[in-house]
Amino acid sequence: MGKRKKSDEDELIIVRKELAFQKEEKEKLIAELIIARKELTFQKEEKGRRAAELGIANIELAFQDEEKGKRADELIIANKKLAFQNTEKEKLADELIIASKELVFQNGEKEQRAAELIIADKELIFQLGEKGKRADELVIADKERSFQNKEKGKRADELIIANKELVFQNEEKEKRAAELIIINEEGRKTNDYLENLFNYANAPIIVWDTQYKITRFNKAFEAITGRMEEDVIGKSLEILFPLIDRETSMKLIRNTHDGNRMEVVEIKILHIDNSVRTLLWNSANILSPDGMFPIATIAQGYDITVRKFAEEEIRQLNVTLEEKVMERTMQLENANKELEAFSYSISHDLRAPLRHIGGFIDLLIKNNTSQLDETGLTHFAAIRL
Repeated sequence: MGKRKKSDEDELIIVRKELAFQKEEKEKLIAELIIARKELTFQKEEKGRRAAELGIANIELAFQDEEKGKRADELIIANKKLAFQNTEKEKLADELIIASKELVFQNGEKEQRAAELIIADKELIFQLGEKGKRADELVIADKERSFQNKEKGKRADELIIANKELVFQNEEKEKRAAELIIINEEGRKTNDYLENLFNYANAPIIVWDTQYKITRFNKAFEAITGRMEEDVIGKSLEILFPLIDRETSMKLIRNTHDGNRMEVVEIKILHIDNSVRTLLWNSANILSPDGMFPIATIAQGYDITVRKFAEEEIRQLNVTLEEKVMERTMQLENANKELEAFSYSISHDLRAPLRHIGGFIDLLIKNNTSQLDETGLTHFAAIRL
């Protein structure tokens, strides 16, 4: 009887250890499940933050596009102002030429008046020499001399007036010349400002003619392509584009010849080291003086290469994230299935041992109550529960 009791106690201890071990395993699996769920939640939050960052990047891009449009408008206004000033300068030059012609004509008139005055003086001397010989004609000669003196006075007055007019015209000519110098200086300063604005603008700017030959090429474009302006002037735009995109890019360029404008058109540019940059292009046509047809096209680009790389990285990260989420979800589903199977197996496998334990406890309480103290009975009662 004592051996059987000891055997039962040993079995009871083993069962308790197995239950404790299984309970610990179950708690570990539950803890792992909780960690996996937290990790899934964290990944969802990361995905939301990435989406927010992409939204901010899109807003920043829209702002930069607006700034680029403002710069293009300022350049167009400056070009119009320069054209107006050139027109005014030409008008003043024409006026100066007319004034010069008038001055030459008046000088000729003045010389004619002076010649007439000399002739009159000679006639007067001749008449004085003939005075003694023509005593009988003295009265007539006096009248003629008086008349001639009056004419001489008139001619002298006319000469004085002509001289005053000549002085006035010379002063006007000097004023016009000074104004023309000031206008030329203002035009030079404006040209210098526009030249610096073109050459040193942060955005790459290029100009081509109706034959699609490059005529201007600023510093920013030199940095984008690795080519110097003197190396590309007079060459076709085709040298700027990668071979695989050349025909498509030139088709977009040719559309500008019909009066169309490029607005935020994505075109790739080839660097001399064979690297490729992606630019957003905007263009405007430069018209002939009569405004009837385009004679050149000016275009400005904005380098979005870094943004394109970032978008591709974000896309790849999203794909990788989706794959990881699906993989973790499948892992969690498999873990849940394994946990459910394990729980079912444990609950099923423990039913018979637990019934046996309960039966043994009932027998011990029934047959050995007198041998147990109050603490032992309490322990048996707890085991039965």
